[in-house]
Amino acid sequence: MFLNLLIWGCDDQGLPPDDTPEPVVTVQFLEASCTEAWLRLAPRNVSPPYTVTLLRNDSAVATFSSPPTDTTVIDEGLVPSRTYTYRARLTSASGLHLTGDPVQARTLDTTSHQFTWETTVLGDGGSSIFYDVAIVNDTLAYAVGEVYVRDSSGYLDPLPYNLAVWNGRQWQLRKLTYRGTPPVIRFVFAVSERDIWFDPWFHWNGERFSEVSIDPVLYGVGWNKMWGSSAGRLYVVGNNGALAYSDNSGITWRRVESGTSSAINDVFGAVPTSGQTVWFAAASNRYSSGERKLLRMSSNGVLDTLAWSPGRRLHTVWYSSLRRIIVGGGGVHMGGPRGWEEVVELPSYYSTRIRGNGQNDVWVVGAFGRVGHFNGVGWRSYAEAALADGTYEGLAVSGGQILAVGQSGNRAVILRGRRN
Repeated sequence: MFLNLLIWGCDDQGLPPDDTPEPVVTVQFLEASCTEAWLRLAPRNVSPPYTVTLLRNDSAVATFSSPPTDTTVIDEGLVPSRTYTYRARLTSASGLHLTGDPVQARTLDTTSHQFTWETTVLGDGGSSIFYDVAIVNDTLAYAVGEVYVRDSSGYLDPLPYNLAVWNGRQWQLRKLTYRGTPPVIRFVFAVSERDIWFDPWFHWNGERFSEVSIDPVLYGVGWNKMWGSSAGRLYVVGNNGALAYSDNSGITWRRVESGTSSAINDVFGAVPTSGQTVWFAAASNRYSSGERKLLRMSSNGVLDTLAWSPGRRLHTVWYSSLRRIIVGGGGVHMGGPRGWEEVVELPSYYSTRIRGNGQNDVWVVGAFGRVGHFNGVGWRSYAEAALADGTYEGLAVSGGQILAVGQSGNRAVILRGRRN
């Protein structure tokens, strides 16, 4: 993404007096997807009535009557990986025409739908399942959950393996013990290669796993997901509207009133161009009635609730641009300035996790082994990755690699995809 700022003025003929502010139009290219471009038009020193015409490659695409300052324009129907030239024409009541120099905007290219898949099944039953997964690098990934294995006498060990480690060749099961017992681990979050969290229980510092001294603020809550940044702030969300954050890399935590009693199933954040950290959490009970909210938050806690007109269950949220937020649960919806639109190209299964590399490379997984990919223009489902009797619960995406984890029957399953 790049940014251009251009100011246009008139030529020497017909200039107003030197002491009169010159009418100008400030045009700013904001962002582009594969098929859309966002621009900001800002007339200055001109009084209504007037018109501003947006030109794309010298053809008029939109005309605005006395638009307010800082008007955002969305130009649709573009072609991926193409450069477009924009300029504006201002016509005032005096008949003065101002045409500025061009500004260029290039759309994103699409990404490939072509992937090779391999599936690993672990555990001997006992409702073995992986809940979450994180990709650290090409030769290291972690999956967490509860995996039950039979001992030498054929009995299931009641103490689960709670971690599987990918070493670039295979998955190896491990038990992380907290005060002598291996707890079920619900999430894993990698801030960096030397800063990885496994539920509130364990932390990896790049050299060793250590038991975490759990802040009493976190007691008595089933925590579902974590997000944070290298700056040291971490957020966790959980059942019954539980929400907490830490400003000192998880040493102490502070609870925040979320405004909902429903489970908060997912949290994801990013730092937009404004520099302010903005993050979203999806709140909805998966198997029972209750509130359904998409929470928008910042460093001060819960700011507000985004309008959620579809009314469907919410389980997961992801975005790389605040102009296109993608949520899942009861269906998959893509939203932004123009409201929410349901993705109809995918089967209507429950969606549990959405993650991606960018607006042109988005993945969704869920019930019955749903795996769907958005390449910037359209969606594709992968029947070869489906599960007849299971679901994917967790998802991680990094470059051309995707990992989805969950349960198939009563065994834990890991799906690994590589872009061809």
